[in-house]
Amino acid sequence: MININLRLLQHRQKEWIGIYFEHNPAINSIIKTHGAKWSRSNRCWYIPLKEEGYKEMSAALKTVANVDISELKPALQKR
Repeated sequence: MININLRLLQHRQKEWIGIYFEHNPAINSIIKTHGAKWSRSNRCWYIPLKEEGYKEMSAALKTVANVDISELKPALQKR
């Protein structure tokens, strides 16, 4: 199973949720269908830093990957 890391991402003077993983076309298509955008400079997919987007993306990825939020959780708890 693929490992995916969700991290806080600073991009274009905003905060986002960065989605980091080894290249996988199947996961790319899942992420794209849930509205994520690709950051060429950060080499990751990203979504808005909002609870509903996070929950939707996590639910979609749980079935095909191990989703690690250990780096994202402390950042969210500070907010």
